[in-house]
Amino acid sequence: MAKDRQTTIYDIAKLAGVSHTTVSSALHNSGRVSPERAKQIRELAAKTNYQPKAAAQMLRAKRTGNIGLVVPMQPTEAAEHGTMGPVMAAFVRVCETEGLRYHMEFVPPGECVDAAVSFEPPRQFAGQLVDGAIVAGYVDSRLIDWLGEQDRYPWVRLEEDDRYCVRGASDHGIHQATQHLAAYGHRRIAYAMGPERYSTMQLGKTAFLKAADDFKLSINRDRWMPHFELTPYRQCMAEYAAWAREILSSPDRPTAIICHMMTIARAIIHVAAETGIRVPEQLSVIGVGTQGDALKGYPCLTSIEPDFFASLEHSMAMLRQVLNGLTPTETTRWVMPHLVERDTTTIAPHGE
Repeated sequence: MAKDRQTTIYDIAKLAGVSHTTVSSALHNSGRVSPERAKQIRELAAKTNYQPKAAAQMLRAKRTGNIGLVVPMQPTEAAEHGTMGPVMAAFVRVCETEGLRYHMEFVPPGECVDAAVSFEPPRQFAGQLVDGAIVAGYVDSRLIDWLGEQDRYPWVRLEEDDRYCVRGASDHGIHQATQHLAAYGHRRIAYAMGPERYSTMQLGKTAFLKAADDFKLSINRDRWMPHFELTPYRQCMAEYAAWAREILSSPDRPTAIICHMMTIARAIIHVAAETGIRVPEQLSVIGVGTQGDALKGYPCLTSIEPDFFASLEHSMAMLRQVLNGLTPTETTRWVMPHLVERDTTTIAPHGE
């Protein structure tokens, strides 16, 4: 390669014998490239002194003053969603507090994208409406590849791993919840979660298994640790309820359940009431979600609550550093959730 030009992602792809999108995925730790191949690609990047262009240098001549938020849902669904709704509210609040103009765009979630449909970047990028953006949650892999290939718009990922990202420490929250139940004398604890492709679910599962070992729990890994896919709402609730009926009817049922989604927790409480199992006297339940979700029904749920406002503050601070041509002091920032006890947890039932 000529010494008078900077190494590009295409140069690395040619040397490695892979596509430029594979190189992008490896450099951004997307998980779509095997560890061995990703290591090879990163070593080639280091040897050839590959450096992404500083986005700030290209933006100096023309700044919009707008910050973007990419939301992988339709507007109505996002507004009512237990995670995206609070994320959008926190984003607006942070922007208003800091006097920033903002642009919010809704795109299809990654698991719903039709591969036959050609990819087009979000309008806020294609139309040069923003200087940079926060990309929330699990989005189309083609968008992440596109972001990795371009060098005009810096971005920060929220709740998924990337070069610059802010993530909720769900592992800490799940471990804390398990410890809380163990301190109440529970030894038969179940853990129900959403799709394993979401990194927050992966972290939670790992933390629960570690806590099970730490506190000498008796768990049935085959029956007490389901992961549910996201289907239409009524179908989801029916699936949660069917699982709850199965395990709660068993003579060796769990005395406590940690739910990595509030909807699962609500379905379990409903089934417990159907079958005459009292919450929390005979079954303790903890859900992961916001205070608003925890208080929406009766009984009010004990919950592991993410701090979305802190996450958006840190995301904005990180994005501002990148826009100014700086490398963030922390390329991955972890935000701790907190456990709030309400009406659905108590001491384990005697003799169970």
